[in-house]
Amino acid sequence: YFKQTLPNYGVFDENRYFESGDKEFIFTHKGLKIALLICEDAWSISPNKLLKKKLVDGIVVINASPYEIEKSDIRIKVISKLAKETKSTVIYLNAIGGQDELIFDGGSFIINKEAKLLHQLPFFKEETAIIDVFSKTSTKNNIPKAPYSKEAHLYEALKLALKDYVIKNNFKNIFIGLSGGIDSALVLAIANDTFDKKNITAVMMPSEFTAKLSITESRKMIKNTGVNYKEIDIQSIFKLFRK
Repeated sequence: YFKQTLPNYGVFDENRYFESGDKEFIFTHKGLKIALLICEDAWSISPNKLLKKKLVDGIVVINASPYEIEKSDIRIKVISKLAKETKSTVIYLNAIGGQDELIFDGGSFIINKEAKLLHQLPFFKEETAIIDVFSKTSTKNNIPKAPYSKEAHLYEALKLALKDYVIKNNFKNIFIGLSGGIDSALVLAIANDTFDKKNITAVMMPSEFTAKLSITESRKMIKNTGVNYKEIDIQSIFKLFRK
């Protein structure tokens, strides 16, 4: 199957690497007609018109859809419309993980032909589930859709981004420069919630320009998190550079 709709906006530049197709892909499994779409195809009018004519039982959409704030709600809205228009159950599969500047948040889900959410997997973690979506006895009793706030969702995205950046680059330890301010405090909090404390070292490097409050606040962070801490006075080094 060749993806029919190649996005070229934001982080996408698919026309540069791929050639689009113009035919749908439908296969039969145990008497059920299943169509395959790739990401942007599900958001496009053209492939959906083709699927209407084929009267498929189900649609599988494979995706590497990057994380954005409230993007999951938009996905469900778009796929619900697709399910309703095609009168098909839609299985939406999304990648998970941090890759360079992109974060893929997972949250795969199933929308039934009545455009209702049947099942959803967690965000920001790999998980599998066996769901009988075509059985007449299927129920909607267990939908593990986490009640994330925007802030909690964003924080989990930052944790996943840091985790995969460190692991995929094979870093063994993390060193974080503290300033006593909010920016470094947030980075330390994310690291502390993601990795073992023994692998995190926070460093404070005071000089004549460092306020006492900055040092005090940095020491409070260390007390609260329990990570390794080094305080290195760089005033003497600064004086050498001035000479």
